[in-house]
Amino acid sequence: MVNNFNYAALLPKVSYRDFLLGIQNSLNFIFVFRKDGKVDIIDRNEILSGPAIDLNEYQVGTWKMGERQNLALKFNPEYDKEDGRFSQFDDLSERYKDYKDPVETFSDLAAIATPVFGELRRVKDTGKIYEYKWKVVATEDEYGNGQQFDALGWEFVSTGPQPYVFGTGDTIEEINTAVSAINDELLVFLNIPVVNQKGNLLSMQSVWKDFTLRFLATHPLLLGSQAELRWEDAYGLFVNRWRKWAQFLATRQPVEGEFQFPLNVLTYVNENITSKFRTNEGEFIIEEADTEFALNTIGKTLVKGYKI
Repeated sequence: MVNNFNYAALLPKVSYRDFLLGIQNSLNFIFVFRKDGKVDIIDRNEILSGPAIDLNEYQVGTWKMGERQNLALKFNPEYDKEDGRFSQFDDLSERYKDYKDPVETFSDLAAIATPVFGELRRVKDTGKIYEYKWKVVATEDEYGNGQQFDALGWEFVSTGPQPYVFGTGDTIEEINTAVSAINDELLVFLNIPVVNQKGNLLSMQSVWKDFTLRFLATHPLLLGSQAELRWEDAYGLFVNRWRKWAQFLATRQPVEGEFQFPLNVLTYVNENITSKFRTNEGEFIIEEADTEFALNTIGKTLVKGYKI
């Protein structure tokens, strides 16, 4: 059970639109506002696996098929610029093809036998990203004489978490959210996330300071387990909330066709617009539908959507 809470007291200054989009684009839910004042909260993943509404008898002609997409999806959180924990953050998402499998510790990173020049690796226990590249190594002899030389090795390039990229296409489609990501650094003994902002530092305290919307695991069963709120790894947001829908979205195929709907069927389609539909040519979801109306007749409905 969650006790009643005051939205205005617990959340940063954020528009209602950004608040809903932040939840939608992080957790993969959509909100459908009904005329009776109620809101349907729909899990997109259930659309793909749920039943389809048959519209075959109303279709006029055949589908026009577009070219199947091959996209890379970039899940792009809004990082809290006031949090000092992100002071060493650099967006590396454009280099998503350089990423190799993450490792648990820096010792595991150093133990990689044949690293490739330019590859990126994330070290899980710190959330830091390293690149195998040329770096300057400084040494000093027993007399204090310094020497520098170039060497190949692992160089720190950014803190995490990074925007998550899915797919191998050359075209990137961004899915933006106003929800801040959680920095990977943890308070060691309690194993909970920490922030470094004016207002919670003794040397920099400020009564009023902006901060952005951020997900935190505060339930007793989740404390110390922030992995569910990050995008990476087996328990992250992508695997648990986005993988099925992202596979469809990155390779979706546009389709369009005409339908002759009676008024009651047109109303039914409109009220269930987020459902999955089908004809003899396959299943699809609707992106938009345009209907021509005259004084005494209902014209054809042009449906544009994506084949499943």
